[in-house]
Amino acid sequence: MKNHNSFFVKYHKPAIISEADSGKIIEVNEQVLQLFNKSNEEFFNLKRSDIFPQKALKDLDKQI
Repeated sequence: MKNHNSFFVKYHKPAIISEADSGKIIEVNEQVLQLFNKSNEEFFNLKRSDIFPQKALKDLDKQI
């Protein structure tokens, strides 16, 4: 089990974990699945850039 898993699963807001370099989505919580009405498998074929506007990605990169 991953270290973040317990917190991540219990977190009540939508949360996505992605690879820093590629932006590939590697984990989503249940709230994300409900928000986007997609399955885990669908998300694992996506990158951050597939679901977030370019400006939001630039702002996110500044925060990290």
